[in-house]
Amino acid sequence: MSGHDTTEITGIINLYGFAVDTQCWDLFDRIFTADVEVDFSASAHWQNLADFKRDFAVFHDPFDSTQHAMLNHLVHVEGDKAYAFTYGNWRLIRKAVDGDPRWDGTGWYDDALVRTKDGWRIAKRVCRIMDWSGNPFVNETIPGVKFALNTTVLRQDVRRGGWGSWRPFAANSFIVKVHKAGLKCVKRAVEPVLTTLREDEHCHISRKAGSHVTAPARSKAGTSGYPRTSGF
Repeated sequence: MSGHDTTEITGIINLYGFAVDTQCWDLFDRIFTADVEVDFSASAHWQNLADFKRDFAVFHDPFDSTQHAMLNHLVHVEGDKAYAFTYGNWRLIRKAVDGDPRWDGTGWYDDALVRTKDGWRIAKRVCRIMDWSGNPFVNETIPGVKFALNTTVLRQDVRRGGWGSWRPFAANSFIVKVHKAGLKCVKRAVEPVLTTLREDEHCHISRKAGSHVTAPARSKAGTSGYPRTSGF
């Protein structure tokens, strides 16, 4: 992977936010392949760039203003293919709606890219919402069309092992190892801590015949009877 590839890929991902906020839809031609698959939700799914551009133009036209911030880029290049995972923050403003004119969301973009003669292009994009606030009716810019605003938890998405450009980044992570090996990994990680607690002089139980259970001795570090530890 070259630094040039990473810079170019990060650039086109950032260009997406600019294209949407300026409603310069022709810029999508510099971001996506013609046969791009875009999955924003069950109610927002496209199989080609022409339909994606057309529907996005109709959807965004009624907004008074929008802002899409692309954050925390992770890029992994494998020859002429690449994967990018990006956090996104979004603000949509539509003053014509009743009530609060704002809708704010945060989530992520999950992209698979290919190298073309014109440079890198996104061939598949999955976008998910982690959280949102504000007025959901701000999003209902097309009469009769209601977009799903379901939220998703990233760690659960990883554990399910579904589609995800996060795979190259998470392949050796603790969370994936736990998913693959089950509770054995958890036991191995926790056992040293339990052993330390058993051996600690402040956490002892008298096992002499006929004796009662002895309460943990008071620790100068705190009042709970157990030594204070960091990292929990």
